[in-house]
Amino acid sequence: MARIFVNDTWYEQVEPSTFSETEFEDRIRLHAPSIYPHYFVVPFKKTLTTTDPNSSEPLGSSKVIPDLAFIARNYQEWWVVEVEMTYHNFDGHILPQIRKLQNANYGDDEAEYLKRKDTSLDLEKLRHLITTSPSQILLIMNQNKVDWIRRLQNDNVVIAIFELFRASNELEIFRVNGEYPSQLIEKVSDCIVHLIPRLLKVSNPDRLTSSGTIVRLLYNDCLTEWRKIVEGKDVYITAVNRNPLRGREGKKYEIYIRNDEQLVLKQNVNSEKEEDDDN
Repeated sequence: MARIFVNDTWYEQVEPSTFSETEFEDRIRLHAPSIYPHYFVVPFKKTLTTTDPNSSEPLGSSKVIPDLAFIARNYQEWWVVEVEMTYHNFDGHILPQIRKLQNANYGDDEAEYLKRKDTSLDLEKLRHLITTSPSQILLIMNQNKVDWIRRLQNDNVVIAIFELFRASNELEIFRVNGEYPSQLIEKVSDCIVHLIPRLLKVSNPDRLTSSGTIVRLLYNDCLTEWRKIVEGKDVYITAVNRNPLRGREGKKYEIYIRNDEQLVLKQNVNSEKEEDDDN
C-alpha cells in the first residue's frame, strides 16, 4: 500500500475494499466541487432510457441510473459521472453500465432534473447544452485498475482514481490520479524547436504567466518547469531540469490555456503526423 507524508504526518492508504459504494460516492460528492471548481457538480440519480445496441433487453426499454453530472460553468461541455468500486465485476457490471450511459437519451427532462438539483444553474443554457452537445463519460474509481483502463481506452471514457488516505489523528486526504475532465479554452502560443534542442522559440511570450523567469506547463498531464530566455526580439523557453521533449529542429508545439487556468504544452497535430510518416 502507498503512504503519503505531508507536514511531518504520515497518511496511510485506507483499504479500498472496506468502503461501500454509498460511502465512497458521498465523499466524492463532498469534495468534487473543490477538486473540479470549474464545474457544477450535481447529483444525477435519474432513471434514463438507453438505446444501447449491446443490451439484451428490447430496444428502448433498457434503463440506467448515473451518479453525478459535471456541468462546465461556461456551459461549453458536460459530463455524466459514474462512481464505481473496483470489487465490482467489470464485464458483468462496469462495462454494461458505461455502454448504457453512452447510449442514454438526454434531453429537456434531464436538464430540468439537474436544475431542480442545483437551482444556480441557468436552465436555458443547460437545456441548450444537453440537447446539442453529446455527453462525455467520467468514470471515478476507488483504486487503480490498469486492465480496466486499457480496456476502456478506445471507448472515449475519462477515468479518475480517488484513493483515500488517513492519518492517526483521523484527518483524511485524497490522492487523485488518472485523467482530468477539462477544456483547452484557447491557444496561447505556437512554439518551435530551436537548432539547440533544449530551446523552444515562443511566438507569443506575453501570454505566458510565470513566477519570475519560470514558466510552468503541463505536458503529458505532468508539471514541467521552463526558464524564459530573451535574445533581442526573440523569446525562448528551456527546460529547468531534464528536457521532457524529444524534438528535432523545427518540430512544432503549441501552448493552450485550460479552463482551470493551467497552461498545457502539446505537440502540434501536423508535426506529430509528419513524425509518424517519417517513422
